[in-house]
Amino acid sequence: MEKRTEETVKIFDDAAHGYQAKYMDVGPYADSLSLFCESLTSTDSNILDVACGPGNVAKFVLDMMPGLKIMATDLSKEMLKLAKINIPSADTILMDAKDIKTINHKFNGIVASFIFPYLSKGEVIKFIADTRELLTERGVLYISTMEGRNSNSGYVGPSDGVQMYMNYHEAKYLEEALENSGFDIVISKLQAYDYGNDNKGTDIIIIGKLKA
Repeated sequence: MEKRTEETVKIFDDAAHGYQAKYMDVGPYADSLSLFCESLTSTDSNILDVACGPGNVAKFVLDMMPGLKIMATDLSKEMLKLAKINIPSADTILMDAKDIKTINHKFNGIVASFIFPYLSKGEVIKFIADTRELLTERGVLYISTMEGRNSNSGYVGPSDGVQMYMNYHEAKYLEEALENSGFDIVISKLQAYDYGNDNKGTDIIIIGKLKA
């Protein structure tokens, strides 16, 4: 495991319960997650939630469509423990997001909610290409990530505390990667976020659907 990945996993293991308390409510993303659900071809679809955290997004979509079958992956063992509590019916798997192509299963939908800040531009483009191989015909991919110039990626955090390497991404090359991998863009939008403590910025939200 790469050093940056190890650092990130440790941070999320240590902060799992605090993260759950702060982000379990996915209300700011309800509209786009609802559109993701509406874009699925079946009410009993198979869904892959990559880097699921405490299962906040998976729980939301499962509450909307109780017939969904969820597979949830994360590299944080502590996050997976919380995900299993929040979505008991889900299959939870310890896995690096960069290794999803090794999954021997097809899905009607894939959720990539805020995993891209921990993947480089090249890794993100490969991830999108890999999802094509995992999705069924007309499969749907949900992406949310932090918007910013990729060249501004780097360590963030207090000088006297734990710092984390964050990758910023640009909507243009994400959309191009989706189109090059055979997706139609269902929606692509920028959305302001405010996490408090002067942590404000812009999210990118994109939903892609494989061409017929």
